[in-house]
Amino acid sequence: MEAKKYFIKKKVLVEQEVEIEGSVEDVVAYNIVRLRKAKGWNQEFLSDKMEISRASISNIEKGRHALSLRNLEKLCEIFECGSTEILPF
Repeated sequence: MEAKKYFIKKKVLVEQEVEIEGSVEDVVAYNIVRLRKAKGWNQEFLSDKMEISRASISNIEKGRHALSLRNLEKLCEIFECGSTEILPF
């Protein structure tokens, strides 16, 4: 069975639009990196705020590690955003 692909179009920062096509993990990974960089944070800083390892952040951002609901909730709180800013649906 072929993995379902998601397509999203989001405004990034000011007026720049970005299109992403890929798996849920790809879109989630892209959005976490986008939000982290918009804050000017590195992976180490985000990992400290989330109380998980930097390696875990790296794996989530590369789509290698699935994002748990608990970590999704933490990210939304840390980034001060709703889940729709991270999830593709």
